[in-house]
Amino acid sequence: MSTVLVEVRRGPVVECCHYGAIAVSDADGRLVASAGDPGLMTYLRSAAKPFQALPIVTSGAADTFSFTDAELAVCSASHNGEPAHQAVITGLLARLGLDDGALRCGIVPPIDRQVAAQVVAGLVLSTQLHCDCSGKHSGMLAVCVHRGWPLDSYKAPDHPHQREIRRVMGDFLGVPADSITTGTDGCGVPTFYASVAQIARAWANLATPPEPYRAAAGRILDAMAAEPYMVAGRKRLCTDLMNTTGPAVVVKTGAEGLFCLALRERGLGVAIKIEDGNGRGLPVITASLLTQLGVIDAETADRFLALQSPQTHNHTGTLVGELRPVFELN
Repeated sequence: MSTVLVEVRRGPVVECCHYGAIAVSDADGRLVASAGDPGLMTYLRSAAKPFQALPIVTSGAADTFSFTDAELAVCSASHNGEPAHQAVITGLLARLGLDDGALRCGIVPPIDRQVAAQVVAGLVLSTQLHCDCSGKHSGMLAVCVHRGWPLDSYKAPDHPHQREIRRVMGDFLGVPADSITTGTDGCGVPTFYASVAQIARAWANLATPPEPYRAAAGRILDAMAAEPYMVAGRKRLCTDLMNTTGPAVVVKTGAEGLFCLALRERGLGVAIKIEDGNGRGLPVITASLLTQLGVIDAETADRFLALQSPQTHNHTGTLVGELRPVFELN
């Protein structure tokens, strides 16, 4: 069953709790540590993006189109839609002979509040470049251009590129590709249903990638570590954590309270799932988890949390409470 991972305190009392599960796995699927039920099922959502980016490298598209680290990182990103993200994606699409009209991720408000406010005020035209998945879709288009596959239908589950990605996910999850239950992600491409333990195993395989993915996975993780701003953006969990830990820890959020980590020096993968989908406790959960595993020390954890502010303030900015991790890894 799920367990309480974090308490939300207001004044001297606990106002609410968030339940969930954590799995820490090696690449063979052996659980090294856990909290709650590692068999809890969820969709990977955006935590699948580094796997979805692997064919960019394995197909040869990354070399053909001279992908930079920033471009590989933004293809693995749930980015803020800031001008820097838009510029990298626009440049990549131009080299493919395309523009943002080729994207089929949809027009949604940017995650970044400043850019979103500019859109609402009519100061900036809303485009598909603002979508946090536009980098992923640009990478998919790159593979399709390189392989000569249809562009209009690249999101469809039966498109050869989506079938290719499903095979990749099966290899990393350690299950037959045809056995994976899929749904449709917010941006329209297939997403994959797995247990927290299986997801941790997939991320362990990213940390210590098997053949034939070793070079490609290493290149994707190196790019994400080198360009953490492209993976998310200002005031975002992924960017702040990777800036704090350095290249030994590569991370990616998924929707509905999922957070995944590749602990590269340990050869381990971590999956954290908040059962109710509210990710506000993820910073304190992650800091506690990495401290319990001995990956970071208390000083580093405090430095990271200072960026993510695990405290609760009222409308005037007065401190009124905090988020507190309460789990212990088994």
